[in-house]
Amino acid sequence: MKLVLLRHGPAGDKKAWTASGKPDAERPLTAKGRRKTELAAAGVRRVVGKVDRVVSSPLKRAAQTAELAAAELELKSTESFDELSPGASPERLLRRLTSLPSSQTVVLVGHEPDLSRFAAALIGGGRLELKKAGACQIAFHGKPAKSEGALSWLLAPRQLRRLA
Repeated sequence: MKLVLLRHGPAGDKKAWTASGKPDAERPLTAKGRRKTELAAAGVRRVVGKVDRVVSSPLKRAAQTAELAAAELELKSTESFDELSPGASPERLLRRLTSLPSSQTVVLVGHEPDLSRFAAALIGGGRLELKKAGACQIAFHGKPAKSEGALSWLLAPRQLRRLA
């Protein structure tokens, strides 16, 4: 299996959004964030090629990022996993992923610091950071397992946009 971890694109200001009384889960991508995300997704397509599924956190900004990525990757739909929500258990996410076919390439759209921590656990430690609309790929021989992944690449959003 190959996992592409994609951080959601730039969303509205968290403090201003919260001050308006709206729940953070509903905070959307900005117009500029949508454009940056579209270009980053085009970069992912150039690096990865065929993707079998795009799965996101249920939060609006992640779901919007997943929709943009799926369109760029020529997929008709996306899926939502609660296990990609901020603060969710990485062990539960890993269990969920092991239920998928090991031959697939899966894009996971989520949040920081959870995605970076998940990536570190999959590759056996270390520290990495995903910028908004940045991505990395972790490859496995078969099903994903803790400390069994190999980091194939890590690209900042600017690098992905240049590849587009």
